[in-house]
Amino acid sequence: MKRRAEEWLERRSNRSPDGLEFYNYPSALAERCWYYVVSIGRAQLGAGYRYRPPTRNGFLLHYVRRGTMWHQIRGRRHEAGEGTACLMDTSEEIEFGVDHPPRVHNWWVHFNGRDVPHLFTELRADRMPVFDSLEIARGESLFLELLKLTRLRPAAYEPKSSAVLGGILAELFASRAQRQTLVDLIGRNPVLSEPVRKSIDYMTRFHGNATLGLKQICEAAGLSLHHFVRLFRREVGLTPIQYLNRYRIEKAKALLSGSDKTMEQIARLVGASNQNYFSYLFRRTTGATPRDYRAKAQRNAR
Repeated sequence: MKRRAEEWLERRSNRSPDGLEFYNYPSALAERCWYYVVSIGRAQLGAGYRYRPPTRNGFLLHYVRRGTMWHQIRGRRHEAGEGTACLMDTSEEIEFGVDHPPRVHNWWVHFNGRDVPHLFTELRADRMPVFDSLEIARGESLFLELLKLTRLRPAAYEPKSSAVLGGILAELFASRAQRQTLVDLIGRNPVLSEPVRKSIDYMTRFHGNATLGLKQICEAAGLSLHHFVRLFRREVGLTPIQYLNRYRIEKAKALLSGSDKTMEQIARLVGASNQNYFSYLFRRTTGATPRDYRAKAQRNAR
């Protein structure tokens, strides 16, 4: 029965290369010692799609390669835009879907392991399930490697899969750690007050929204506008909007050097209102155009 299911999945994947799904049946050793895949796949989802998976043990990671998805977790709605990931505990009631075009390209893996519940808490995914400071090229490479291992099942594929899953989790931890990186880069004390930390978390999460403004950031911090701006500038050395723009440029640098996305796509991902404004902001901040920066990064990589 297990073999017939695997053969059916293989035939299905051959007919629909953009709609894959593979299951894994972990051994007792894998369940006891390693991270392991339960299922993995990728799909294209149209406007109006919504799904409420059955509750079961494990954790579901979505990577939104194109478009925007929503996720309903613990009664709260979380938007995951292009280039972001969402980590969910499938033992809870969750729901996700797509409201508007264009079609979403969603890569996903359902996985588990002895230490994963603890790591889930350490990642603060119970409170902030969306990860938006990802190293995209690295994350996509790890996912494709994991997909290949699950599909082909080579010798020792379980410990190999565990190692790749560990790499994916490490990328999520690195994403969380990058929330403080910009404050460190500008030479300020990384010990920040709670309102400033909340505002930075909010900007990190929603920097891709071109309509994000000072009023929304201030509300996230829970302070009056005047008090918040003064506190933020004293602790960070920049105004909130200056920080937001600097953060957007740091994200753009990573996309320019680590992906093949177009300038228009990158402008949209980092929350610039249009490509011309993105180019202006990038040059004003770095002294180089986005294209010149990408060319230099590619030469250095070679």
